[in-house]
Amino acid sequence: MNNNQLASMIFYPSINPQALAVLALLQSVEPDFENFKEGVYYYRQDTSEWRNGREKGFSIQVSRGGFPSDVMFIAVFQHKMSNDIVVCSWLGEPSINPPHHSDLGKVSASTRNTFVYGQIMQAAKYVEEIIGKFVKKQNEQEAAAQQKNDDATQQIAEAQQTE
Repeated sequence: MNNNQLASMIFYPSINPQALAVLALLQSVEPDFENFKEGVYYYRQDTSEWRNGREKGFSIQVSRGGFPSDVMFIAVFQHKMSNDIVVCSWLGEPSINPPHHSDLGKVSASTRNTFVYGQIMQAAKYVEEIIGKFVKKQNEQEAAAQQKNDDATQQIAEAQQTE
């Protein structure tokens, strides 16, 4: 896994060629939405194979490294009834296992997009956009938690000085 890219390249012969092309595009993109600190990005991504009958592709599990948070799951695969590419995303609990097609029951229509055959670049840009929004939200939550902690520490120090 390399966190200096949006996804890690995986090679499974069963991945749909369009989904594999989306993965290749994502693998070549640096996450400009994240701060580069101490030589690393502080988000974590794990890429794995996705399979459900004709729906063959990959999934990405995105989390904020070192900060307890939700995990975003993204699945990119061939549509069951056509050659279109489907991108689904949902929030879940951290897991050592990759997401499973049974998790799609948790996906609302607003988190499922279909791209017609050949719209590989558009699908990759969409995945990049939803990862960016998720990581930015996690960064904001972490900053708010850090500010709250800093404020509490300062209040304790001021209370100790007045004693």
